[in-house]
Amino acid sequence: MGLNSPGLTVVSGQDRLQSILASLPADEDPDSLKLDPVKERAFQSAKNSASGMLSRRPHSRHMLETKLLERGHEPQAIKEAIDRLEEVGLHSDTEYAEVYARSKWRQARWAPLRIRMELQRRGVSKADIAKGLAGVFGEDGRVHIDLYATQEEDEEAVMFGTERDDRSDRQLLEAARKQAAFTDGLPVEARRRRMIGWLQRRGHDWDTTSKVLTLLDLK
Repeated sequence: MGLNSPGLTVVSGQDRLQSILASLPADEDPDSLKLDPVKERAFQSAKNSASGMLSRRPHSRHMLETKLLERGHEPQAIKEAIDRLEEVGLHSDTEYAEVYARSKWRQARWAPLRIRMELQRRGVSKADIAKGLAGVFGEDGRVHIDLYATQEEDEEAVMFGTERDDRSDRQLLEAARKQAAFTDGLPVEARRRRMIGWLQRRGHDWDTTSKVLTLLDLK
């Protein structure tokens, strides 16, 4: 039977490729059919390395890129690997910023300013930092200390459902009181200097420092 015989359908290579592409699931990447095996191995290797790093502890995108480069992975493979991890929800700089901020706040009462500076050093964008800090300190990403709030007012706020989600002010004061207890018996000026140093090493500005000193009777 010849090629032009009746009943014979001639299928070109291009038609066959289009048929295969049409049969792929919607979320399948057509480029994977054309990917060079060497590039595919490089991509998988970079993705596996990045996944391993993230399973041990959080990393910013910049940190992942730096470490993967140090391990000899190709820049393009690194970019594609991290892009894929972000697409499937396994990495996010916003989430990294919030996890980092929460950790530093809980462990050492670092101020938002110091946290922001460290996150910038780790290559996190200003937008992601702002979102991360908002998740810990509230929308404006700051610690607010009310000199005139009383315990009774706090209890009323809880009762009527108007309390702030962010309790960083109370947490900072509690930590400062514990720190001040170590200096009991020293002259007030010495206690004051030590409290100022403790707060400012953590990045708290003078407004916050001054209010803490007032509430601890160290002004």
